[in-house]
Amino acid sequence: MNEDEAATVRTDALHGHAGGDAVLGEAFWEEMYRSRTAAWSGRPNPQLVTETADLPPGTALDVGCGEGADAVWLAQRGWQVTAIDISPTALRRARANEAEAGPEVADRITWLRVDLTADVEVTAGVDVTADVDLTAGADLTADVEVTADRAPEHDHGDTAADQRGTTYDLVTAQFMHLPSMQLRTVHARLAASVSPGGTLLVVGHHPSDIQADVGRGSVPDLMYTADQVADTLDPHVWEVLVSEARPRQVTNDKGEQRTAHDTVLTARRR
Repeated sequence: MNEDEAATVRTDALHGHAGGDAVLGEAFWEEMYRSRTAAWSGRPNPQLVTETADLPPGTALDVGCGEGADAVWLAQRGWQVTAIDISPTALRRARANEAEAGPEVADRITWLRVDLTADVEVTAGVDVTADVDLTAGADLTADVEVTADRAPEHDHGDTAADQRGTTYDLVTAQFMHLPSMQLRTVHARLAASVSPGGTLLVVGHHPSDIQADVGRGSVPDLMYTADQVADTLDPHVWEVLVSEARPRQVTNDKGEQRTAHDTVLTARRR
């Protein structure tokens, strides 16, 4: 399945659902991944490549990592990556793709199952809470115990991640679409996870795609512009480097060439 077909699968599934829990939760994504042998192309997202190719490697948080192409690409370039997703099936495939890339790459990636729509704090890294189940073999964050039959209780005070103060040199979220109020909260958590001098990269489907016959569904509240993301960032803390709707040629479900637009926001924390 190529990138355009994958985008059609994802956004057509959202069509008519208005972003409800049935669509955004684990059950939906598990069904989507289990219904096909591969959901994505296996190539890194093009805007990730464009925006990060010249960055010096450091630590990265890959949010909504899917089958792991972005995380593997980053690790191959020397990044130490924490990759998170809601779907255990996606993460199992990601680990298989990591293995194919070799042990040096595998040593640089930590895979975690995280539901960002649940009560999960990402302001200081990735906090494993009672609502987060880990895939087999996934690494635990420090000071969090998980047994075979009991998940850790959620502490609304200081968490292990908060105490460590973990932040990342790069936080990337590629095509993560949630209802607007929920997404603003998630974006704020991700921005708070960027180290001073680090980079925040947010890429998504631009609202104009709804009218462009590129298979993006018809739920405007799930789309956003780069300026909407930029407006949530404190200009005293952030330097916005890129804020645009970037055109990209795609093939729709009728086999026709169309121009889609990717929302691209790249910002550096001062």
